[in-house]
Amino acid sequence: MEERYKIGKGWPIWSPSDEFNDVLRRGLLRPARHDGLRGEIESLVKLHGEHMEARTTYYDSVVETLDTAFQSAKVNAVGGEERPLRSVIGLDFRDDRFHLAIAGDVDGWIDMLKQLQGNADAANARVQWRTMIPTTEELFYEIQNQTSDAYRAYQGSANALLTQATKIRDILDRAIREAG
Repeated sequence: MEERYKIGKGWPIWSPSDEFNDVLRRGLLRPARHDGLRGEIESLVKLHGEHMEARTTYYDSVVETLDTAFQSAKVNAVGGEERPLRSVIGLDFRDDRFHLAIAGDVDGWIDMLKQLQGNADAANARVQWRTMIPTTEELFYEIQNQTSDAYRAYQGSANALLTQATKIRDILDRAIREAG
């Protein structure tokens, strides 16, 4: 399905549309002839709830880990004073750039951090980036490692939701073919 690319970005895979919610609210799947489909839809709704919970856990894990990692990472000011990276790059870790970069690859992370370093330099941060400990790459792997369990749970929930959605699509496609 076209939503599969979102898994690699840590995004929610699906949100019920108004039409979907209307079908459920109005009880259009109550007739006995819809028993099978109704059961599959109930499974989809349950899996969606589990997916949103796993996605929220992953998101919160990234925010917390980013904050901790940026607070513990150090960089030297031009005068030699050691400063927490968080004080130099004081962004909101709920910013999607962080989540996309950490869910991506190390090259995307390095590019994003270079942009943030440039922004800090433009704001007169006056730090020596080559003194940063851990390095940009090491910071990526540290954050990725600390969020990997939550990310795997998120991926598993997303895949289960997409599998169920595909199953329902196939059921509906078959019903349409047989009716026509």
